[in-house]
Amino acid sequence: SHAAEVQSEKMRVQAELAAYVFHELRNDSNVTVGTLECIAESLAKGEGSLPPAVFGLINDGLAHAHHAVRVIANMLDFTKARAGKLKLPSEPFEVSELLQGCVQLAQHLVESRPVKLQTDCPQLHVVGSPFHLQQLVLNLLTNACKYTDEGFVRLSVEVTHEAGHPHPHPHPHPHEEPGHP
Repeated sequence: SHAAEVQSEKMRVQAELAAYVFHELRNDSNVTVGTLECIAESLAKGEGSLPPAVFGLINDGLAHAHHAVRVIANMLDFTKARAGKLKLPSEPFEVSELLQGCVQLAQHLVESRPVKLQTDCPQLHVVGSPFHLQQLVLNLLTNACKYTDEGFVRLSVEVTHEAGHPHPHPHPHPHEEPGHP
């Protein structure tokens, strides 16, 4: 029908526009990442000096910029998924390192409150999409941080065995006081 053709064309144009916008955002974000990396590398080599707190802010900004680039790439993946052309990456990674990185990215959310971020994760090498796991964990962790006024937020992984295959299960646990749920 004519209405179905019009709707299909509208969806195609929207998908093309979204892909274009996310492509441009990714390009600009990559420039930001490159600039911050150059600054951080120069400072690390002693080619300038800044107070340690400012150097830390540059590194935090760099970590967030890297995350933004990955989110934009994820949005490009979404447009590919809608077109039936998405292939998820699968690579080996260490879960405890990924969780520590998530805690570092979320640390600024609790700096002004008496809240500690903790991880409890055995060394666990898995194969999958570290970006997608990081995105999920950061979402859970930032929400837990927002709603915890004092105490701690513990990000723990429990390894269970199902049909002979270990599966990590990240769980952020907000607590008002240490040791009390």
